[in-house]
Amino acid sequence: MQPPKNLDIDTETTTAAAPSRKLSTPPDFSVAVKPIGEFAGRADWPHCAIGVHVSINGVEGVVVEVINQSIKLVSADRTIQRFNSGRLKTLFGTQDRSASGNGRP
Repeated sequence: MQPPKNLDIDTETTTAAAPSRKLSTPPDFSVAVKPIGEFAGRADWPHCAIGVHVSINGVEGVVVEVINQSIKLVSADRTIQRFNSGRLKTLFGTQDRSASGNGRP
């Protein structure tokens, strides 16, 4: 995870060689916040989370872009953070953690 940066999302550019998918409209922070675990277990992860207002361990923001193995999250105060999508899938993608009580088989 990279440290937060205060940047205007319109000024950022990405390289053409990197596979990327961006949110085409401004982030909407008025919708309900959903836990990232609702999306991390899906087959179309991480692209299914683009445009969604999510919470990742208390960090809230809208997923605005998928870059290689990361998602870019913009908070309401325009702080940008990146999270590794593979690690998020490992941590939050399995829905059946309560079966054994501690998340281990």
